[in-house]
Amino acid sequence: ANLPVPLLRTAAGRLGDASASPDADGVYRRVPLSSTVEGKSVPSLAAAAVRAAGADAALAAAPLTEGKLLLRFRKPGTYPAYPAGKLIQSWADTQDGGKGSFDPELLKGRVVLVGLSAPGLRDLRPTPLSSNAPGTEVVATAIDNILTADSLRPVPSTVNALLALLGLIAGAVAALRTGRAWQAGLTAGGASFLLAAAALGAFTRGYWLEMVLPQ
Repeated sequence: ANLPVPLLRTAAGRLGDASASPDADGVYRRVPLSSTVEGKSVPSLAAAAVRAAGADAALAAAPLTEGKLLLRFRKPGTYPAYPAGKLIQSWADTQDGGKGSFDPELLKGRVVLVGLSAPGLRDLRPTPLSSNAPGTEVVATAIDNILTADSLRPVPSTVNALLALLGLIAGAVAALRTGRAWQAGLTAGGASFLLAAAALGAFTRGYWLEMVLPQ
């Protein structure tokens, strides 16, 4: 990333870095809240928006792991989107003395993001809920999570490793005691089911439990 040209940098109320990197599988689940650009510390676009909203305390309380926020994505359609053409046409109508088709009150008191969604503009990102979500939706999710204190917290890696080890031990003990492959497989399947149930239970309480160990 590069800083804007001085003219834009001076005119902007705040600067925010919109770049982020996906997880190893190419899915965007985490975002940094700051980065270094041209030797300067710059807040992420989400962090800059939260500060602009006067919620510095919420930003300071955001739980980070290795400098990143683990996002809790909302169901599709949570954040309303308005085509730029509709807003421009509505504004033009009001300039001509008419009544615009868009009510600006819908934006009052809200954080507004301007972004791109056309496939050719290369700002679509795979998320846990969509294979081609607009990048602004990832930023909106981060802002939402910070303002509502409702992001996810990863379970410590030692807990993940311990659960995986217990599953392996259960399968090994079953194989040694029964000597039958199908019973060992059934035990391993049961252990996997319990791990999935534990992951779901943790998720509903705001914690992220890895289903597989990292490579």
